[in-house]
Amino acid sequence: MACTLLPASATAQSEWKVFTSDRYHFSVRYPASWRVVDNSTAPLYIANFPASQHVEGVVIPGSGAIILVFVRLTGLSLGPNSLETLIKRETKFWKILRRREIKRSNEKPRVCYRLVEVVKKSTVGPGTPRINTSYYCSVHGRLFVISLANWGGNSAQEQLQTIALKMALSLRTLESPIGDQ
Repeated sequence: MACTLLPASATAQSEWKVFTSDRYHFSVRYPASWRVVDNSTAPLYIANFPASQHVEGVVIPGSGAIILVFVRLTGLSLGPNSLETLIKRETKFWKILRRREIKRSNEKPRVCYRLVEVVKKSTVGPGTPRINTSYYCSVHGRLFVISLANWGGNSAQEQLQTIALKMALSLRTLESPIGDQ
């Protein structure tokens, strides 16, 4: 299937849009060439393939990818080490390919002060496995997950992971925390 992939030059921050969630009080940058999918699955759901290739459910063309931004509310009884608990819960049935802590050079308010990348693989049927690269982020007790999904063997895998990481690094919470309205 034909698909429009993001050219290498489009990863420059100037070619990105800003998504803001008034409901969950955060903003995040995403590539301008990706389209926002109207979906209630996550506060932000974007795809790098045309709407004409999108069907109900999670169907990703062979060279396509989707990125979702999830907000995990801390009222989920995750405990004192909630980021680790969340990662364990969400990776329980996946094969972990890589896990690393992303070091932040400067601590700024309202940004991810802890960011963990987890690359995982799942076989969802015969053939090529599905690859998920998730960036788990903690900001003042609030948990976010920026999750990239694509098929194994996608030649743009590294570029897609770079885009998801840039999105995670761009995430900002807004002034008003959840519940203060």
